[in-house]
Amino acid sequence: SQTECFNYIRFLQTYNHTHLYTCGTYAFQPKCTFVNADYFTLSTAPLDDGKGKCPYDPAKGHTGLIV
Repeated sequence: SQTECFNYIRFLQTYNHTHLYTCGTYAFQPKCTFVNADYFTLSTAPLDDGKGKCPYDPAKGHTGLIV
């Protein structure tokens, strides 16, 4: 049997003209980070806690907005 992936990208939003803000389930411990939009590389900064920003379960619906 196949093992299900433990990290799903659940939020991907333009943050500014150079970066995207993204959150993933991170094996039921949600984490968020910035991605360089030009090179699609992760930020070297530590991951943000994604609790309250990203659902734990990849099957749950989610809507997000950066203001």
